Amino acid sequence: MYRVRFHLAKGTNYRMWQVRHPDGTKTYHDPAETSLNMLGCYLRNSRRTAERIHAGARKTVCAWVLCREVIITTHARNESEFAIGPQEVRFNPRVMPYWHDERGTDLDGTRFHGMVSIGKQLIGAIGNMIG
Repeated sequence: MYRVRFHLAKGTNYRMWQVRHPDGTKTYHDPAETSLNMLGCYLRNSRRTAERIHAGARKTVCAWVLCREVIITTHARNESEFAIGPQEVRFNPRVMPYWHDERGTDLDGTRFHGMVSIGKQLIGAIGNMIG
């Protein structure tokens, strides 16, 4: 499985998408120049760590997208390509200690057939949600 997250550690790869490949290698992708098309996705979160951050602790890695496949392209897909409509998926433990949508619905553990990054956003098709 691939692991995808937004990299916030200071340094060369700050504010880039980090893709950890099944063989353990990591690649970094500028959200202004690339789009990640992910298949077989699962929203993973270490809830206890996220709750500590939400309560004021220092930020650390606690959430990522697990996926079966990642296709990296130089052009983001247009949201209008989604059959039923886009659903933005968000994670910021300072705001809410779980993956959520624009309504604040807890999406931890939700599975999507596919997701795409558009800039710094993660978009899933509502019609593609499977769990």
